[in-house]
Amino acid sequence: MTADIDVWRAANLLVKQHGTNAPEHAAKRAEELLAQGARTGAITMQRVADACQTLVSEAAPGCVRH
Repeated sequence: MTADIDVWRAANLLVKQHGTNAPEHAAKRAEELLAQGARTGAITMQRVADACQTLVSEAAPGCVRH
């Protein structure tokens, strides 16, 4: 299993590269991996997609960060 820190690092890079489209980009890659039979990779990419969504949501205007 991929460590949480690595998932968040990957998500951060994707958000820097793809902005608000990062969650969709990661989810699409997760689907591709699943179609190829790479279940573990697909699960990891879905975790990255979820982390991307969190990062994008936290960056939304009006969002209060703690």
